[in-house]
Amino acid sequence: WNHFGRKNLGYLVAIMNGATTIWDFDDDNEGIIVLEKMLEIGFKKPCENQETPLLNPYIYFGVEETMCWPRGFPLDSILDSKTFPMMCDTHVQRENIGVIQSAANKQPDVDAIYRLTRESPFDFKSKADKTASVVIPQDVYTPFNAQATLWFQRCFALMFLPTTVHGRVADIWRSYIAQYIMHQIGQELVYTGAWVVQDRNAHEYLKDFAAEEDLYVKSGALVQFLASRGYNQGNSVSQNLFDLYVDLYERDFIEEADIYHISRWLEYF
Repeated sequence: WNHFGRKNLGYLVAIMNGATTIWDFDDDNEGIIVLEKMLEIGFKKPCENQETPLLNPYIYFGVEETMCWPRGFPLDSILDSKTFPMMCDTHVQRENIGVIQSAANKQPDVDAIYRLTRESPFDFKSKADKTASVVIPQDVYTPFNAQATLWFQRCFALMFLPTTVHGRVADIWRSYIAQYIMHQIGQELVYTGAWVVQDRNAHEYLKDFAAEEDLYVKSGALVQFLASRGYNQGNSVSQNLFDLYVDLYERDFIEEADIYHISRWLEYF
């Protein structure tokens, strides 16, 4: 039970008790997305079609460093300027928003490489209640976490956290998997400025570095696989999700036990 994936039980309790939204957060975070205010401020997205299946949202919220990236962003794409294109105003239908990820001030969600080599803690320069949120385009990916994320009912089936990878990897793998399905069912991922402050629990950065190894060496391959994988529109979301987990097991992104776990999870949907 000493695994991040125990949150799956909490999700199911909320779902079985009729939740229509779920605020997925960590015990060292303070704050919550003010949804109506966020919707009122508006949205932006890339002005042109992406030349890469990746987008780095942190750039748009203002950082002190020359470069900043969310945990789980493929390392070999950090300096690729195509992952932070010019933005234009856009409109999003509320019913098409599946997941909203809030950035965090003080201790943003960055990987151990960032913390070992750059200044932290830090705050994003822009104010969440005055800054347009970033809409991640269809067929474009970015990692999001389980620390300050608002899920809507339409995407509850996608909340399952893999349990056969380290907790530092589990929520990132979930985020990429969820986006793959969201792209097919017309649901948007939205990144906002920092509505929360993280007063981070004690961590040893070198231990985090070791725990995050899969993120460093496999996240790029995972995105490329998902971006090129087909989707069976004749099958249900649950069947497509299960089939994807089988494919991920066969490609060594997860272990066999997660095939059993996802099958049991999907019994509730």
